Formats: sequence, C-alpha cells, structure tokens
Amino acid sequence: MIVPAVSMLLAMVAGAVVVWILKDVKMPEGSGTLAYLAAKLDLVTYTFQLLFGPLLTASGWFQSLLIATPLIFTGLAVAFGFQAGLFNIGAPGQLTIGAIMTMLVGVHLANAHWFAGLPDGVARAVFLPLSILAAAAGGALWGAIPGWLKARFGAHEVINTIMMNYIAASIFLFMIASNEYTFFGKWTLHMPFKFPGYEARSYEVAESARIPLMVNLFGFQQDASGAWTGALSWALPLALVAMVVVYVLTARLELGKRLLAALGAGVAGYFVGGFLPGIPMELSPKLASVRLNGAFVIAAFAVAFYNYYMWRTRDGYELRAVGLAPKAAEYGGVSIAKKTIMAMAISGALAGLAATHYVLGGGIDEYRLKQSLPTNVGFDGIAVALLGQNTPIGVFLSALLFGVLLTGGLQLDLQLGISRELVMMLQALIVLFIAAGGFLPRYFTDPILAAQAEEGARGVI
Repeated sequence: MIVPAVSMLLAMVAGAVVVWILKDVKMPEGSGTLAYLAAKLDLVTYTFQLLFGPLLTASGWFQSLLIATPLIFTGLAVAFGFQAGLFNIGAPGQLTIGAIMTMLVGVHLANAHWFAGLPDGVARAVFLPLSILAAAAGGALWGAIPGWLKARFGAHEVINTIMMNYIAASIFLFMIASNEYTFFGKWTLHMPFKFPGYEARSYEVAESARIPLMVNLFGFQQDASGAWTGALSWALPLALVAMVVVYVLTARLELGKRLLAALGAGVAGYFVGGFLPGIPMELSPKLASVRLNGAFVIAAFAVAFYNYYMWRTRDGYELRAVGLAPKAAEYGGVSIAKKTIMAMAISGALAGLAATHYVLGGGIDEYRLKQSLPTNVGFDGIAVALLGQNTPIGVFLSALLFGVLLTGGLQLDLQLGISRELVMMLQALIVLFIAAGGFLPRYFTDPILAAQAEEGARGVI
C-alpha cells in the first residue's frame, strides 16, 4: 500500500500547486506579502476541504457511493484481467453490450404480452435476476471474443478490446438512434427499440425489472406531497450484522461453507428485520434526491466474489499463476488458452454489470437505455484498479475515493469557480505517480526481497 499512498500524496501536492498558480486571490490594497501568502494557503486548504467535504454529510456519502458504484464494477473488471496477465481496456464496450442486453430483457421481455398475467411478486422474482444476468452475459460475451482471438491467433488483447469498443458503440447507436433504416434505397428495416421522439433512448424498463433505490430498501416511500416518509427498516442492517456475525463465528469451517452460512444468515436476518417495527422519520429532500440504488449491493457482492474466486479457488490460483509465470503454469498442466478466455469473459461480465446501475437502477435520471450512457467509467476503472493494487478492498476504496472527489468537485466549481477538470487531473496524476514505486527504496515497496538481497550480500562478503 506504500505505492498508492505515495501516488495519492504526490497527486495532492501537484493539485495544490496548480490551484496556487492558477487561482488568484483578491487582496485589499496595501496588503503585505505575508497576508497574500496566507490567503493563498487558505485557498488551497479550502479547496481540499470542499473536495473531501462529502464525507461529512449523509447526502455526500450517498452521492459518493452513487458515483463509485459503476467504478467498482469496472475497477474489478480491469483488476481481474491484470491478475491473469491481461490488459482489458474494453470495459466501455462490455458495459455497452451489457446495457443493451439488460434493456432487451428488462424492457421487451418483461413487457411481453404473454407475461402480462404474472403477479407482481412473481414477475419481479423472475425478471429482475434475469435482467441482471443479461447484463453480465452481454459483458462476458464481449470480453470472451478478444480472449478467444488472443488464445487462438495470438492477437493482442489491447488492440482487440479497443476495436470491440467501437463495434459496441456502433451497435448501440444502430439500435436506439432510429426506428427505421433503408438500405440501398430498396429494403427498409423497422426497429422496435427506440422510444418515439428526437432523443436516442429506449422504452422504460418494466417495473418488475427495476432495481429499487436504497431509500426504498431502507423502508422509505414518497407520498403524494413529494415528501419521503416511513420507518427506518431493520431488514438490511440486520441482514448485514447477521452475515458478519455468522462469518466470524464459523471460522473453523471451510471458506465455502462459511460464505453459504453467512449468506443464509443474511437472508434470514433480512426477513426477520422486515417484521420488526421501524424508526419513524422523514428524509431530507437533498438525501432522498440522490439516486443511489441497489446496484451498490450487487457491487459489494462482486467485490466478495472477486476475493473468493481469485484467492480461494483452484481456478483463481491458476489464473494468477498464468498472470505471474505463464510458461511455468503451462508446464504445470494449466491450459493458457482456456484461462485466457475465462479471464476475459469474467472480466467482461464484471464490466457489464455496471449497466445495471444505469439502466435497471436509474442511476442517471431514468430507467432506460440512453445515448448519454457514461461509458467512460470503463476507462476510469483502469485508474481505480491501479490505485487499488488489483485487490478487492483496494478497488472498493479507490472507487470510493474517486466518488468523493467527483462529488466534491461539484462544490468546488460552485463555490470557488475551479473547474471539475481538477478532479480529472488528480485522477490522471494518481495513475502517473503509480510509477513512483520505481523511485522508492526497495525496502518500502518489497521489504521481503530487500531483506533477502541484504542477507545474500552479507553471505557473499
């Protein structure tokens, strides 16, 4: 963790220097140099107070988690590829195909006339999981194709994933940009996906396929006056507590059994908590307006899956072996081709799940697929993975950090007139300074190797 910490520190120092140079401070006539320097220092300090200010309010936390949710998915996707020795920069395309697939299920399958008679509870139990799986399947397909090309023909995954991003974007626009296409002036193709109007967007996702907002999961509903009232439900908190307690108490069991026991305890805790009387309260409009949704819970489970699969399963061990020493892994009986395709497919699935946040969860403003789908979070996932050192908890924390900075950047623009591009610059600098590991002494970056080298040197003497 030394290298990410140093990278963060260097990026913050560089950002402070930029603010110092570019942002002027108006001083009363006759003020001395010391007063001017003190005002400049106050400006820099206040800048970082605004950047990290979201950590001090509940609405700030919700907004930060809202922005961090897709970054967790894409960060995990890139980190998974890195662990297998693959550079997957096709997360934007995998997210796009995942969004298309979840739209097809959540809009057209869930709204099909032959399912019209299903009860609401049954429809939700069927179409919500199917829509989530469709997002993962779309991303997995778009990731597996470059994996197969590399395994079969040796084509580099960087080139393949870049090209696949463009293909995905073209398919995306083809589906929702128009309802009708004419080819060679003779044949006309009618498309049922675009919603009527000038804007490129799909029809709305069916109610049965929507991921609820976090405020709904906590037991709050919006009344006729627009106020968010209700009783704070114990279901979700009790489920989390039950999972943690059972996981700790079953330390002697195998990890797989511990996870199943914890999951069962969480489900039981959720149902028990639903019957307990809640705490009546009214949410502030600012907090209730944040569209943080249940996709964050899916992201948390994705973090747990990444940790379990990569470090607790045989397949994960073989993937890491392929990433560290492919020739040695192949000598040990591991199929490099199969692991390459598998790694890219799982990586793509994680990226595709980010679409659930935008399409099923209404993470932007509507429950539909829109042209404004922010696919750039796929590239931001590279920075998240690098800062998180490709570890699950590291990816989660670095995504949260970027979410806080992006949320604070809004106030920075409003109050000081400093562009949000400062946050983009900080992200770029963090990635750049990851190379700071090469400038740090080996004692800090790899103390074990440093100690072994020192003992070897003593033995030679």
